[in-house]
Amino acid sequence: MLRWVADAQRTLGRPAEAAAGFREVLAHTLGSGDLAGQSAARIGLGRIALDAGDAAEALRQLRAADELGRRSGQSLVRALAAEPLARALLASGDAPAARALLEETLAGCRRMEARPLRARLESALAELPA
Repeated sequence: MLRWVADAQRTLGRPAEAAAGFREVLAHTLGSGDLAGQSAARIGLGRIALDAGDAAEALRQLRAADELGRRSGQSLVRALAAEPLARALLASGDAPAARALLEETLAGCRRMEARPLRARLESALAELPA
């Protein structure tokens, strides 16, 4: 629930409160060994950094989220990090890496039949420069 509150605070333009919430989620999930929860917390922190224009911090958090998703063995957990990670890659000037990540993740989402996530990834891919 705390993750949802933190996400709502980010959406409402309260980055400091959102970051505090995501850090609390991260601390709790580190203690419990919950890789999916750690990934979600890092996705939130990465989005906050991206919103603030800090591409380097966004990449650090989102690459960590991606790695946690990979370690979890759950394709969906990893896929959730793809769209914000692609945006961070694009913000850092690496459009080819963003495109490759989105295309790879889209293929997985098609296999999983994860339609809402697939739609978000397709939209992000369509926004990339050619």
